[in-house]
Amino acid sequence: MMMTTQLLSLFDIHQISRPGEFGVGNALIVSLIGICVVLMELALLALCIVLIGKVIGLFTKKGKSSENTAGQEISDGSEVATIGDRKVKLVDVDEKTAAMVMALVAHETKIPLDRLDFKSIKKVD
Repeated sequence: MMMTTQLLSLFDIHQISRPGEFGVGNALIVSLIGICVVLMELALLALCIVLIGKVIGLFTKKGKSSENTAGQEISDGSEVATIGDRKVKLVDVDEKTAAMVMALVAHETKIPLDRLDFKSIKKVD
């Protein structure tokens, strides 16, 4: 695309360029076009990241299961118990043992118990 001096009327004809020279005006135009290209590429990249995130989210989204109340039996022999103010799924473990396991993990890792989140505790033979 050929730029004419009328299109670049902000600049004096001698500032833009003489035939065969690369002047300040041409340098400004090239740099503005370069900046626009970079910004468009960044916008496209951001759009691609958002779209890929949504597609991956669709594949990894698990169906929400209905939460059981504390102490109800579940079909696989486990139960949901409330220990402290947390709900923990217990599999072949009583509440006292689960509380001891939680306390031991907190002590050994030196992480306060209120910062740990136990999802389930399962007895391993």
